[in-house]
Amino acid sequence: MRIYHLERVYISRSRTGLPCVGVGGGSKTNTFEGVFVLRQGQLPQAIFLRQSGPLACSTSQAIVPLKKGDIIVEVTGHLPVDPDNPDVYWNVGIWNGEIKEENGEYAVLEEVPELPQIPEEVRKGLSSYHNRSGSYFCVPPASKK
Repeated sequence: MRIYHLERVYISRSRTGLPCVGVGGGSKTNTFEGVFVLRQGQLPQAIFLRQSGPLACSTSQAIVPLKKGDIIVEVTGHLPVDPDNPDVYWNVGIWNGEIKEENGEYAVLEEVPELPQIPEEVRKGLSSYHNRSGSYFCVPPASKK
């Protein structure tokens, strides 16, 4: 298992100005990639979720607002998706609430001592061939009535 310190992640802004990050991923042939956020060990609720379309295996299938203390994980490697697989690279950081601006905004991340528990739905999403749904990487947004 290879764990690296993720120092920063580029953010976008919601319509109301909240800092957000794109999450998603999937597998292609024998490799995979993905990004997800953990908030107190759980997947947070998204404000936007792509259910289909041309962005198969995109790392922006859903948009999640960030909160201080969120753990952001970027992962790439060869299948299978397994923390014990030496061909998997885990880039992990925890957001300290700081945002910097340098050719776009990014969230400054601090080091996480160990790899957090990976939710089973994230493993399924990362293992899905040409995944088109961001629902594996977040809680779907609340429906508007």
